[in-house]
Amino acid sequence: MRDGTRQLIDTGLRLLVLASMKLKWPSQSSGPTFSLIETGPHNAPSDASDAAEQACVVATGAHGRMMDAGLVLASQNIEAMVIRSRDARGCELVVKPEDLAEARQQLAHYAQENRHRRWRQSFAGRRFEFDWQSVVWVLLMVGCYYFQTHGSLPIQSLGEFYTPSVRSGEWWRAVTAEFLHVDLRHLASNATTGFLFFGVAMAEYGAGTALLASVVAGALANMVALWVRSTTYHGLGASGMVMAALGLLAVRSFRLQDWRARPGLTLSRGFLAAVFLFILHGFNPNSDVLVHGLGFGIGGVAGVMLTSLAESPRRQARWDIYSKWLFVVLVATAWGCALRFGG
Repeated sequence: MRDGTRQLIDTGLRLLVLASMKLKWPSQSSGPTFSLIETGPHNAPSDASDAAEQACVVATGAHGRMMDAGLVLASQNIEAMVIRSRDARGCELVVKPEDLAEARQQLAHYAQENRHRRWRQSFAGRRFEFDWQSVVWVLLMVGCYYFQTHGSLPIQSLGEFYTPSVRSGEWWRAVTAEFLHVDLRHLASNATTGFLFFGVAMAEYGAGTALLASVVAGALANMVALWVRSTTYHGLGASGMVMAALGLLAVRSFRLQDWRARPGLTLSRGFLAAVFLFILHGFNPNSDVLVHGLGFGIGGVAGVMLTSLAESPRRQARWDIYSKWLFVVLVATAWGCALRFGG
């Protein structure tokens, strides 16, 4: 009873932390929402400058979105002007006729690279971003727990990390065990922590990349723990995957420009903060501390390897969909093997 009460209090504190972040569900206007159009010369209204009299409308949308699009074009040395649309319902971004093709191409690239940003929200003084696609991960965990407790198949015995079965060749248990939980308190603890860590990691590396890296790191942590230990044990839970997501965030500070100017301060604010979070959430005496530590460490290594994605929104957007499909294929293959060959 004492352990259950402690876990409920811990979950409640995590919910208070989420509430203090003041996160809001993204609105429809989030992200690079504008319409690229193809048109001829634009007759500007009388209050616009003469430079727009023979301009072409390249995009329409809200004033803020048009200002952002104008900055994108300005970075490519393309002159653009934001004017009110004729129906006064929005704004238009106009360019010179000779710049129309190049402007449309640059804005199309910008929209492609930022197509998932409508799910993101800045917090902590805009130093961090939170990706609401982490809700999908939470729903996946909840769905797996529902089938685990209400399904007709013995999901837990088929998917848990049972060491004799893994040693006999059932490798998929290293993955399937990450989607199972002991009870509702165990699920709530991992879901609240994972919702936060995955939300920030997805914004940093891309939703698909963060998911794939975390599930692989969690599976590797299970396998390394099996190699370290010689005892027989049962293991299940998403905490190894969650700690891997925290490991991805732990190395974030080493990519910041402040690291070169003030390495000590950046280290204390970034990496050590993640270490303290790991100690707070990963050293529960009733949990598998070894798997937690391995997941955190492997996640940190993955974060270093994925630096190029984190620093390039274009690469991040390009690999995001592939990573999501690889995540689906890996999880589906693992559970398919568990249902067909597990025993």
